[in-house]
Amino acid sequence: MFMSRHFAIALAASLLATQAQAYEPRAPEIWERGAAWRASLSEETEAQRAELRHLLRSGDSEASLDLLQALDRDPELPAPARERLLLDYVNELRLEPPRAVSDAVIEFLAAYPSMVLVAHADHPRANAPLFNIRAATAGLKNGWTRQEAAFEGAALLSGEAGRLIDAFLATDSVPRQRGLIDALATAAPEQRFTIAETALSLIDQQPELVELAGQAALLNLDVDMLQRLLARAQGHGLHRLLRRSSEAFDIGRNAALLEAALDSGSAQTAALAMAQLGPVLADHAVSVDRLFQHLDDPAIGSAAALALAGNPNPEVRQRLEAAAADANALLASRASLALQLMDAAWLRELQ
Repeated sequence: MFMSRHFAIALAASLLATQAQAYEPRAPEIWERGAAWRASLSEETEAQRAELRHLLRSGDSEASLDLLQALDRDPELPAPARERLLLDYVNELRLEPPRAVSDAVIEFLAAYPSMVLVAHADHPRANAPLFNIRAATAGLKNGWTRQEAAFEGAALLSGEAGRLIDAFLATDSVPRQRGLIDALATAAPEQRFTIAETALSLIDQQPELVELAGQAALLNLDVDMLQRLLARAQGHGLHRLLRRSSEAFDIGRNAALLEAALDSGSAQTAALAMAQLGPVLADHAVSVDRLFQHLDDPAIGSAAALALAGNPNPEVRQRLEAAAADANALLASRASLALQLMDAAWLRELQ
């Protein structure tokens, strides 16, 4: 049964001396992970969980904030159960459209100091929050900003294509930029071509346009445009673009992109292309040959070694073993590195 709005407010009033959102200092609680997880599953939170969901659906942000603040100061509620409840609420908000609750609710969650600490998964001597409410809320805010920018970008595309570029350049917010890039999916192919051409013409002065131009070309399956872009790219979002191309393109198109990256003259672009495209080109003989040709390159040889180390083809291992015995010291060193990485990966699989 849902608590009424009046009950929620009364509960808040009884537990809060003030409606201010400032926190009194509280000491962190160090928990064993399993015990904290079990304590977080308290059945005592089910009524509050249902009430928070009801208030969210009804759009009552004021009552939601009252209840969240009350839960924060409820002495009967175990800290793990309280923080799991708040994190679950943030995750429910992810399913809602932007501005589903008031800024005051978001500010409360964004400032919430998670106090249940457990041993860090990678560094057992250090502690980390079991439920990181601040981080989850930051992700929520970024997601909403991205959604809003995508809607705005789609509206901008109803006019001149250049308006989207102007909006992209006018912000340094990464979530907003990602949203404007997302809007390209709603554009006509002709609009995407115009955006890619215009952005490409500005790349030297505005290198941040790389991902916008690249995504427009990628959606159009325009390999020629992407090759031209790789010849001038400066790394802004290039790894994401190449990863998307590795998933969207066939082997022939990805091989053409690797060639363009290796011929670009940019060590960073070449290294990124080898890392992102190498796995999907493992059986493409010409591409594998190009990687071997760059093994003794002082700038990108290590990246070539890393790409070859991930190739499961036995012939690649044989070629690396031969290169490891070569008189060229740098070539031998890089080939040995690739073999070591291969062996390390093999041992990890056995464990």
